[in-house]
Amino acid sequence: MGEIVQMIQNKDLHLVLEDRQTRAEEAVTNSANQLGKLEKEVMEIATEVTSRIEHSLQVNKVLKLASDVTEAIQQRHYRLLQMNYIPNSLEDANQAHIIHQQFRSDCENVGGMLQNFQEKYACANFIIADPAKRNVTAEVMEQVKNRWFQLVGLTEIRTKLLNTAVSYYKCVSHVVPVSESMEHDLRLELGDFCVLEHYDSLEKRLEAIVKRLNKHTSLKERFLEASLYAQKTSEIFIRYIRRCQASEKHISSSEMEVNAFKDNVREQQTRILELWHQRKARIEQCQHAVMLQIASSSLGQWIEAECENCVSMISIARSMKASSSRVNVEELKLKCMEFKSIVKEKRSEVKLMLEHSKRFLKNRLNDFHNADIEQAIQSVPSRFTHLLNLGRQYELAVNQIVGNGESVSSKDDLSLDRYSDSTIEDKIEKDGVGENVWNKKMIEPMRELLTSEKDYIDHLRTCIDVYLRSYRMAGSSCPSSLRNKEVEIFGNIEQLYDFHSGTFLKELMSYEKNPEDVGYCFIQWMEQLKELYADYCLNKDENNHIICLPEAIKMFSEIRERNNLPHSHDLQSMVIKPVQRITRYRLMLEQLIKGCSVNTKEIKDAYEVVVNIPKLANDRMHLKNFDSFEKYKVGDFIMQDSFVVYEPKRYFKPNRDLQVFLFESNIVFTKKEEIAPKKIRYAYKDSILLCELHVVEHVEGDNTKFGLRKGSQPHQNDMTSVLKANNENSRMRWVKTLRDLKMDMKKASIIDDRLPNLNRVSQVSKDSNTTGEDRYSIASTSSVGVSSIFYDLK
Repeated sequence: MGEIVQMIQNKDLHLVLEDRQTRAEEAVTNSANQLGKLEKEVMEIATEVTSRIEHSLQVNKVLKLASDVTEAIQQRHYRLLQMNYIPNSLEDANQAHIIHQQFRSDCENVGGMLQNFQEKYACANFIIADPAKRNVTAEVMEQVKNRWFQLVGLTEIRTKLLNTAVSYYKCVSHVVPVSESMEHDLRLELGDFCVLEHYDSLEKRLEAIVKRLNKHTSLKERFLEASLYAQKTSEIFIRYIRRCQASEKHISSSEMEVNAFKDNVREQQTRILELWHQRKARIEQCQHAVMLQIASSSLGQWIEAECENCVSMISIARSMKASSSRVNVEELKLKCMEFKSIVKEKRSEVKLMLEHSKRFLKNRLNDFHNADIEQAIQSVPSRFTHLLNLGRQYELAVNQIVGNGESVSSKDDLSLDRYSDSTIEDKIEKDGVGENVWNKKMIEPMRELLTSEKDYIDHLRTCIDVYLRSYRMAGSSCPSSLRNKEVEIFGNIEQLYDFHSGTFLKELMSYEKNPEDVGYCFIQWMEQLKELYADYCLNKDENNHIICLPEAIKMFSEIRERNNLPHSHDLQSMVIKPVQRITRYRLMLEQLIKGCSVNTKEIKDAYEVVVNIPKLANDRMHLKNFDSFEKYKVGDFIMQDSFVVYEPKRYFKPNRDLQVFLFESNIVFTKKEEIAPKKIRYAYKDSILLCELHVVEHVEGDNTKFGLRKGSQPHQNDMTSVLKANNENSRMRWVKTLRDLKMDMKKASIIDDRLPNLNRVSQVSKDSNTTGEDRYSIASTSSVGVSSIFYDLK
């Protein structure tokens, strides 16, 4: 255009347009400017179209990768469903475990694809400026992530099912023969322990009896651990059987088989404990008899020595004249008084020994030790009386030297006919000579536990027979606000009654003689206690307002009056009983812990069980406010809590108040939202698989903080999110739980080989030189803990 204008100017032409007003040079310049603007607009449009095409290509690449990853996940999911059968033998479980390990290795390839997809998504999300397209890719990313989480969760469930199956079938193959052999040996009438072997002295025999008693006690403790391990393994196996996506018939058949094994173990445990107590009583009987013999022999030797000494002193006194040195006379008189003091003290021991011997002979007729004890005590009274006579002669001789001429009574205060000092009896019983006396610090709380358990069952029965039955029979007379509210008012109180009256009371009573072992009972029924009471407490907290309605108060007050129940048995007092019972268990277990010297770990574990039940109910209440949590969870729900979360990459607001939910295989972060007064919900924000998580247990400067680091690099501080708990105990509980869950996941690829091969048991059992208990001796094994229980028992 510039050239055209230049040519017009060079020719000195004065051209105008048709309107005779606009010059040609000006028109050309205007046209050139307009054309430039149009060209710029076209280029801008072309650039925008190119950008959109590139963004679309990026989105399509992300969608294509998402489709490939999703297809790969679905293929593995389908393969996993095809493998979802329940092993029915140890060999089957081991073979299934090998196949599953191959499947897990194949899933690692999908994990690589997912990692590549996440990287492409991050790059594309950085390039894409369109919010709509960003939302599309973000939604696709979330869908892929959820599908992957589901596959990981199902894979972990399958892994744990197979690991538990291996442990279970090893229990079956070992616990049944071990228990049967143990029960058979305990039923054998071995006779008196002291008959089995000859000992050079009573002291050596007593030492052997004490060792036998200690071994017998260790046998019981190891057996209880083994039995508990077998039952807990069975319960875990049942839990994963129910979560297996197999046919209902297959699941039901497997569950029935495992339940039958568990019930058999429990029944056999009761029988073996009863037999164990009988065997223990026989060993203690030998111990008591030998200790009486030793006491009798020791006293006999003392009497003999004192008689010789007394005869010597009488001879000296009779040969001494009144004119003898005053020092010698005083010394002789002092020795006489010391002799009387010693005899008086020994007189109490002699009489106590005789009383215990008579009690032993009376209660144990036809016992092997009766003849020995009768022979041992037969001469003791006459010999002690002879010693007293010598003592009187000694005292008379001394009095004659002194010259006071006092006579000595034939029935003085040293006679065995006089009452003995009770403190000596307490001392001897403490040393083991007396009958076995239960420690009051253990027996009293145990007695209170059993008594209160029976009272609790009576209260539950009253609530069911009176209030629940009357409510069901009310029909149309029931106020409209209370109709169809049975579960809301009474919860699962009938299940609580059935469990306590039909199962738990009987189990507690089996530990009446051994309160130090009662912790096993709570641990054994831990899952039932947790589920029953957590459900009850949750329901009561949500619906307690119903029984406070005026019409409810009126209706149930009339029911109470018709049944002649006191005011202390109104409905509100009755339905609070289960909640109070949990607190009562805690207090009684605290008393048992204080008085217990053995098996404290089991009682402390039982204490933790009952303490955490209200916490579990509270956690489930929060879980109900988490919308669609089933979509985000991987595995069973564990616990929840509120945290202040510090995220290093959030520059403008690095800390947020979040509600954190922990599941078996992932952790979910949510935001609390108030949707109405006293009505909240939790909105999903993010989730992390535990297998991708590193736990930083301590954060410097604050004992309430711990860190979570996502990724494969364990030392990337810029990737660590710091969680501040409400207190140090909460932090410790979360750190321990996370550590345990991750430890379980690390073991997921390893077959649980905690029960070793017991081929050598047949040779041990056939050894004719060993008693029944020797076959289960734990002294010859170096293994410790539950991992070697069956090995030790064998």
